[in-house]
Parts: sequence; structure tokens; C-alpha cells
Amino acid sequence: MSVCQNRVGCSNIAYPKLVVEILPMGFRGLILAVMLSALTTTLTSIFNSASSIFTLDLWTKMRKQATETEKMIVGRIFILVLVVVSIAWIPILNAVQGGQLWNYLQSIYAYIAPPWCMVYLLGAAWNRITEQGAFWGLLVGTAVGVTRMILDWSYPKHGCGEVDTRPAVLAEVHYLHFSILNTAISAIAIVVISLLTTPREPAQLAGTTWFTRNRKRSSVLSLHTQEPGAGPGTNNEEQKQTEGFVY
Repeated sequence: MSVCQNRVGCSNIAYPKLVVEILPMGFRGLILAVMLSALTTTLTSIFNSASSIFTLDLWTKMRKQATETEKMIVGRIFILVLVVVSIAWIPILNAVQGGQLWNYLQSIYAYIAPPWCMVYLLGAAWNRITEQGAFWGLLVGTAVGVTRMILDWSYPKHGCGEVDTRPAVLAEVHYLHFSILNTAISAIAIVVISLLTTPREPAQLAGTTWFTRNRKRSSVLSLHTQEPGAGPGTNNEEQKQTEGFVY
């Protein structure tokens, strides 16, 4: 507390202290420029991506006749809203994980990322996965992660040297260990629900998974010519175009 005015820990000043006290004078400015550049590009990409998603995917659905000028103005206003929300989020950052920014970022990833990761990995590596299994597995994993995140925000982290009186799921299970648990829960949910639902047809798997990546989908034109002696009105007179898959 006397070093960094944070009763939980001083991890926030570890890297700046390392740069200021160990690196020579020229490298300090270089590292500062690199950090500011990385921060600027990260914020720019996030704001632009979020603005594009809102403007093109949501606003144009509500206003189909929106002009390009209107879309540009809406996108810029949405970025301003994001900036205001980001500033208003600072008190929450100070409250969660004892104001330790790195721990906060890693905990959010640990709570949200596991189900998405398992859906992607199983979808690419397992032919038996189904749409229902992926959807409900993602829903279950996200619900588990969000529940832990809400509990983490509801019970402030204890200070250095203090007894941890939080629930056991918070006090005994580190958020990185919880991410492993949530990964297993998500994988089990995806596998079980996929096995209980109708599998996809082999033709639908062409080029969609690792084991079917070399299967090519192609259109085969089958010309059924009329057989000798076949009269009018028979199926042999028709020319049909059918789709097939080459394995």
C-alpha cells in the first residue's frame, strides 16, 4: 500500500518501473513511443470495427434508405458513444481485480473465450459436431463464464495479507484454472448434444473440417438419353442436372 497506493498489489507499476529504472535514457523514449503507438492502433481498430458493425449490420436494417452521408455520421456518433462508455467504465476497472488492469483483462478472456474456442476447434476437427451442439455448447459455456464474472465483480478482491472471505469458487479457484474448467464444460456440452442430435450428411462436410478439407464439391451434369424403343413421356427423355460430391 505504501509503494503504489493499491492494497491488492503493485502489478500495475511493475512494467513502468522496470522501464524507467533499468533501461537507458534513449530506450525509455523508444519504449514509450511503441506503447503509445500500440495503444492508439488498438483503440482505432476496435472503435472502427464496432462502428462498422453497428452502422452496416444494425443501422441499415432499421433504415434501409440511409444514405452514405447518414451512415458516416451515425458511425462517428457511435464512436463518441463508445468513448464515453469506456471512460465511464474506469470505476469498474478500479473495483474489479483490485484495480489491476492486466488481471482484469486476462480474467475477462478466461471467462468468455473458452466456449468460443471449443466451438471453433471441435467444428474444425470433429465431423460429428452438429449445429445444435455448437449452439447450446456455446450457450452453456458462456452462461458459466458470465456467472463467474458476475461473482467476481460482486465480491471485491482481498488486500495483501488479508484473509480471503469470498466464496470458495472465487477464493480457491483462480480465474485461469476456471478457464480450464469452463473449457471442459463447454466441450462436454458440445459433444453430448451433438451425439443426441441428427448428424450432418457426409456431403455437407466437404471442405468444412480438417479431415474433409480435400473433399471437393462439384456439379455433375448427367444427361439421360432416350433408350432405343422408349416412347414419349418416359423419364429417359428428360435431361436432369444433379449435384454430387467428389470424395
